[in-house]
Amino acid sequence: MSWLVIVPPVIAGVILVMVPGLVIAYAATARGMTAWGLAPGLSMTVYTVLALVYGAPHAKWNLLTVCIGTIVLVVIVALAVWALTRRFGIRPGAGDPRVANWFAVVGVAVAFLAIAIRFAVIFVHPDAISQTFDNNFHLNGIRYIIDTGEASPLTFSDLQYAFHGFGSFYPNLWHAVASLIAESSGASIAVTVNAFSIVIGGVIWPLSCVFLMRQVLGPKPLALLATGVFSVGLGSFPTILIGWGVLYPNLLGLALVPCGMGALVLATRLATGAQLGSILGWIAFFALLPGIALAHPNALVSLLSIGLPAVCVGWWLWFRRMRHARPGWRTIATTAAVAVAAAVAYAAVFVYVRPPASAASWGPIAGLKQSLYMGFLNAEFGNVPAFVITALAVLGVVYVIVWRRHRWLIASAVLVEALFFFTAYLPIGHARLWLTGTWYSDIYRIIALFPIVLTPLAAIGVVWLGELVMRIVRRNSIAPESNESRTVLATLALILVLGTVAQVEPSMQAATQWTAGTYELTPKSILLSTDERALIERLPKEVPAGAVVAGDPWTGTALAWALADRRVIAPHVYASRPPAANLILESLRNAKPGSAVCRAVAEEGVTYALDFGTRGVFGPTNQYPGVHHLGTSKAVTLVDHVGAAALYKVTGCG
Repeated sequence: MSWLVIVPPVIAGVILVMVPGLVIAYAATARGMTAWGLAPGLSMTVYTVLALVYGAPHAKWNLLTVCIGTIVLVVIVALAVWALTRRFGIRPGAGDPRVANWFAVVGVAVAFLAIAIRFAVIFVHPDAISQTFDNNFHLNGIRYIIDTGEASPLTFSDLQYAFHGFGSFYPNLWHAVASLIAESSGASIAVTVNAFSIVIGGVIWPLSCVFLMRQVLGPKPLALLATGVFSVGLGSFPTILIGWGVLYPNLLGLALVPCGMGALVLATRLATGAQLGSILGWIAFFALLPGIALAHPNALVSLLSIGLPAVCVGWWLWFRRMRHARPGWRTIATTAAVAVAAAVAYAAVFVYVRPPASAASWGPIAGLKQSLYMGFLNAEFGNVPAFVITALAVLGVVYVIVWRRHRWLIASAVLVEALFFFTAYLPIGHARLWLTGTWYSDIYRIIALFPIVLTPLAAIGVVWLGELVMRIVRRNSIAPESNESRTVLATLALILVLGTVAQVEPSMQAATQWTAGTYELTPKSILLSTDERALIERLPKEVPAGAVVAGDPWTGTALAWALADRRVIAPHVYASRPPAANLILESLRNAKPGSAVCRAVAEEGVTYALDFGTRGVFGPTNQYPGVHHLGTSKAVTLVDHVGAAALYKVTGCG
């Protein structure tokens, strides 16, 4: 399969994640990288609102209805924001220098190219799938939306609600947007997923980081360029989350967190050369929250936690200003009430927006010394430090301390380091669960937070390093005259060289190699083997459209729905299923005319079954004996097989 097939879904993905938010941002007087950086997050909120609104009356979710809803919603919001800005006399801020915008664009373009190449190396083929536990659910979730038009997060969890089955809440924004990409581009679900990963890692994430840097340092061209380049300089994000889990919703949610932090910097008046005022900053921040939360709730908690130091600094500076202004008691009381309410809200989110304790069962991975070593040197993969970003981030910390501005970035970095240490070292228990349970006490979800705080620090560090180099050169009389252009060229050279080294250093290679291993299609792949994938690809010619297929989801049979568009009764492992479906999975091989299982077969409309053996994604499985060893059953007839993977027709019910 040619890699050209991935181009249409990538283009469709970029359009879908950029256009709605960009219109809203421009209506809100944002310009340049402020507008472009806000666009993906605002677009995600648009889709979040539509998914909830459409879910109540069961309105169909498809490209046409979503386009209509998006246009209506964007027009309403744009007019409301326009009226607000007119009412309070808010005028568009002066646009950033053109050179700053172009440097930012180049930085994002470099990040996109780096991610596209790295992900292509990982995937090997454009339609490769992650051979991991959660992929049954994620790929079938896209198919569920395409087939049923149901995208409500309130009923999504079991992928059964539209078939008169069970349903409960699941944050399905990633699935909803992916379904639109698939429909608009005509790409297969496997290709769509990989294309969307490239869009998230190569467009949304670097734009989000550049937006944050725009607020921290202002429109400094070299800083914006460096941020884009170094946003993809660590293997811990976005690379790791396309391999572990697989955590596609987490990937989308965390990619938006720097954008939310940038809005917080604007709102708390900490921004340098801000284009938007504090009021619009707060509006932007709260407008971003629904999209971030529905992408993944722990992304919301991550934003609030990592952004907490900025809020505290902003509040303290505001308090100092008010103290000199001698405010009245009403202002003081109102401010105190807001601060208390915000603290209570954050505490409530941190305590309650988390999975059950049973899901946060991951244990420690290292001792005291190794945990400190891995955390401070970013040596999460093969114990090999990520030298480039780590060293530049240390320089950034020094500069921030000397500069005496945005030192909250250091506190945010320390917070992430502490979360890593707690997760890597603390034994399973109440303390570890309370501190890290929001992230499932999972070390991979924690290390994915590092680039959020290290990327801006590294960008600050490399810009300062360029200035230091030229100062040293001038002091040694090699070039005694002051020449700003030489400093720019020196910094550009550093960004180019160090950005390249970051892409090829051992830590990045270790992360890429590890992630690539989760996409390998071999005769012994844990989710779908070579034979099983080949048989699934034959199903459209052998199983009629509309047929329902039985099979053990642990062994990968569930992917017949996503990859071959043939519905299965068990679309993923952990789900509440009707009693008839459970009976089929437990007893199909013993079906006889007139038996209870035959009545269940008729009720569920099952006419075919897939038997991929008893090797599941986590090892041997016998949870559903009714769909194992079908070769010795009189209830079914062999239709096709590739190696040990076999397709049967249910014939034993008369």
